[in-house]
Amino acid sequence: MNAKQGYDTIISVSKQVFFKLRSEWKAGENVGETENLPTREMKIRRILIILLIAGLTVLMIRWATLQKSIDAGPDEYMRYIVARFIYDHGGKLPTGFDAEVRDGNWGFSYAVYPLLASIVSAVYMKFESFFRTDVPALLIAARMASVTFLTIGAFFTFLAGEKLFRGWKGICFAVLVLYLPGFHYLGTYMNCDSLALMSVSIIFYAWVCALKDGWRWKTCITLAVGIGICALSYYNAYGWILAGIVYYFTLAAANREYTDKALFLKKTVVICLIVLGISGWWFIRNYFLYDGDFLGFRTARNLMEQYAVPGLKPSVRQSPAELGWSLRDLMWYQDPGWPHIWMKLVVVSFVGTFGYFNIYMKDILNRIYIFMIGIPLAVSLLTVRRFSPVQKKPSRQSSKEGIFNIVMLLAMCIPVFLFVWYAYFSDLQAQGRYMISAVYAVMYFVVCGFDFILEKMHIRNTRVFYMILTGLWIAGALHNFVTVILPAYR
Repeated sequence: MNAKQGYDTIISVSKQVFFKLRSEWKAGENVGETENLPTREMKIRRILIILLIAGLTVLMIRWATLQKSIDAGPDEYMRYIVARFIYDHGGKLPTGFDAEVRDGNWGFSYAVYPLLASIVSAVYMKFESFFRTDVPALLIAARMASVTFLTIGAFFTFLAGEKLFRGWKGICFAVLVLYLPGFHYLGTYMNCDSLALMSVSIIFYAWVCALKDGWRWKTCITLAVGIGICALSYYNAYGWILAGIVYYFTLAAANREYTDKALFLKKTVVICLIVLGISGWWFIRNYFLYDGDFLGFRTARNLMEQYAVPGLKPSVRQSPAELGWSLRDLMWYQDPGWPHIWMKLVVVSFVGTFGYFNIYMKDILNRIYIFMIGIPLAVSLLTVRRFSPVQKKPSRQSSKEGIFNIVMLLAMCIPVFLFVWYAYFSDLQAQGRYMISAVYAVMYFVVCGFDFILEKMHIRNTRVFYMILTGLWIAGALHNFVTVILPAYR
């Protein structure tokens, strides 16, 4: 095949994808017009969803403006100097070798890792510069990237919740995710976690659409966009990419989509091309800049060894594994400056610990959150039948719900595993944000657990329960903001 034939083939496939996508979109609109006529209650729910997203955005903006320090959250200063470099140099991307973006203590720069979040922050800084150019104004502008990411994530979370659970249960699921203090805290300072959460919300929405309707073209494209952005966010969220690949092929097998091999191959190729188009450039750039180190890990370690202060060099700092600790030692370790043992501190910070992980919620509030999450989560996970990939006899057909639940379990466990691995073999950290991408799977199983409990209690009017739970969860977030955050920054 010569270049012209290859070009013609790409154009032909692109046209087929475009027209198929357009027909699917129109078909979806027609179904919505005929089968899902908006009722008064649906209109009220839609207005409520808009208000909840707007309320979350306002809460994050207000929180972000309260924090005057340039280092309001973990590593914010290191991320700010990267965004500031892009802003100061007219869009030029820094490398890990630029001294201007290197941290004086740790000796390395976040420029070796994906920069999409910093690029968006730099765009906000440029826009703000038309009005003000002082550091506080540019810092707040840079933080608006995180606000934007979680606002977009909120939109897809509500879409997924409505499609997966319907009605108030779907709204409740979204609120459980979005109004968890540890979640929306990540929308108040510069970080990559917020971008990762946005990408995970897109991937999760694509999974739900595929569960209901199979791998239609627009669902495939949505999945590809989510994976592409995730690849440029935070490595701790990569479990969703792995789980997404597993889900794509297993669900396609369950839906017998392999029967049309040509169509399935086209969809797979298009997904790969979109992912490569969104994220491939970055890893190719790293490959050439850092002598084949496309992830940047080796380069960051070398820079730390060369430029970090003596006490922070990798050759001096020993990991728990190098110290001969067992996993039990790690779980029960308590640093002199920590209020809890490592395991509890991780859980507490997942629920909500703020500032530079030095502002804590009241212990009673932590206990309530952990109880409200832990009990239904445990009930759901102990329901073994939920994770069966095949239906009961006599059909023995593939269970799409069972496959979905297994993949959700993977999406919950992989971030936890990666975090524990990192803490044990690399850097002893007790920050729940490293596994925050698991929150979507956690809250999914929480809702399933509540469903199981209500069913066993013979409570049929679950709508009222989920309305009350939604209200209480929002009240908890507002209570935390008023009683913990406002006093901390006054």
